Amino acid sequence: MLGWESGMALGIGLGVAFFYERPQQALMVAFALIVAALLMYQFTHNWFAHNKNR
Repeated sequence: MLGWESGMALGIGLGVAFFYERPQQALMVAFALIVAALLMYQFTHNWFAHNKNR
């Protein structure tokens, strides 16, 4: 639970610090992070499904 709140606070803090005047750039960074997370999920999900290692 503390990790979730820390991550949210860090994300909001960095968003305000770096992208306060450039909301379009903040959206592009968020989109890039979402794509990276989906790619990592695809790799790990396929690996776990193939190896049945949980």
